[in-house]
Amino acid sequence: MADSVREKIVSNIATVVGNITVVSGYAFDIKQVFRVPQNPFEMTDYPFSLVVDSTESKTDGDPAQFTQCKLRVEIITWMHHTENFAKEVLIGMAEIEKSLYLDQTRGGFAIDTTAVDNELYISEMAMPLGGFRIGVEILYRHRIGDPYTK
Repeated sequence: MADSVREKIVSNIATVVGNITVVSGYAFDIKQVFRVPQNPFEMTDYPFSLVVDSTESKTDGDPAQFTQCKLRVEIITWMHHTENFAKEVLIGMAEIEKSLYLDQTRGGFAIDTTAVDNELYISEMAMPLGGFRIGVEILYRHRIGDPYTK
């Protein structure tokens, strides 16, 4: 079965995040990317990111044959505490945001991509882990009644 426009967009984000490596010119390495939640305390290869699509609002209308969608995606990244942990968290956050803006159309399937908020996870309760969350909104459209066709 073909992938929906939404799936193509979220898959693109997961691929983009997974390509963040020092070898590719970034100042940060993402070791793994998952599309389903993982227990960070059971993982062995850090840092890793979760790319989870959550809410979506839809409006039928202009032009009349399209549904306009605003999709929220959460990128949650977990990493081990180190001596320079606070700095590494901010570098990781910046590198992911930078990668998202290289192609705001998500391979031609979106109208726009915007990082709208973020949150740091730095807490003694989570030691030896911490990380960050980036909230992303993607504006896209598909034909009314056909989420597979843009």
